[in-house]
Parts: sequence; C-alpha cells; structure tokens
Amino acid sequence: MFDVTNLSSNVKTILLIGATSGLGVILARHFHFSGKKTIASGRRIEQRNAVESELPGLETVQPDVTDFEPRIQSLHHHPPDLDSVFIISGKMKPTKFRSPASTSSISIISEVNTNLTAPFLISRVMVPHLLALPRYATLTTISLCLD
Repeated sequence: MFDVTNLSSNVKTILLIGATSGLGVILARHFHFSGKKTIASGRRIEQRNAVESELPGLETVQPDVTDFEPRIQSLHHHPPDLDSVFIISGKMKPTKFRSPASTSSISIISEVNTNLTAPFLISRVMVPHLLALPRYATLTTISLCLD
C-alpha cells in the first residue's frame, strides 16, 4: 500500500504531472495543505485554473505530455529543490475491437503516448536529477483510468 503520509514528511518540492482531476488533484490538495511546495501540471487549462484558484499559492505549469520534445525539454528547468515527481497523467477512451471504426488510429496512438511514452520520457529526464540529490527523492508513476 502506498502511504503518502510518510512520504509527506520526507519531501520538500513535488511536481505532479496530471494534477487537474482524479487522484492527481487529490494529491495536489494533500501536499499543498501539508505545506509542501507543490507544482501541478495538466493539459486542460480550465481544470488547471480551477485547481490553482482552489489552492492559493499552488504553482501550475502546462507541460502537455503529448507534445513531447518542447515539453519534455522544459522539465530540465525544474526547481533545484525538486525532490519528488508523480506522473499521474492518463486518459482512456472505450475501444470496441469488434468494431474498428469506433476508434481511430490517432486516438489509440494518443492514448499510448500519454499513458506509456510520456512517462518513460519524463522519467529519463528526471531520474538523473533525483539520483544526484543528497537526500531522499522519489519518482512515482501511477496509471489509473476510471470511467
């Protein structure tokens, strides 16, 4: 069982990728109310703005993880005290394999890019930074799509 209560005492600055709905926004609230510097990201501007309004002082960014190169490269410019990264971004649309016309190839590719490719690319950028820290650091990928 993943216990964010113990984690909360060890980290200072948290980047939440996918923090505008579901589990991501719950974690944003938890860490923000725990007094941690919390950086929330999300593709959907309206939802990101709503979270920012709800949690004064929360820092937000919009690295749409599906726009790979510029967004992934922007992660190189993270705060030096960043010691925790949660990758919670995800999306899932119902696919009827018995009816191929119900889902486009582009839609399937977009899901794979968001749910698999992007977390790998983000990890590739963030792991060296986290390993170089002289203290506890964490990178967590959570894949959870509920409909």
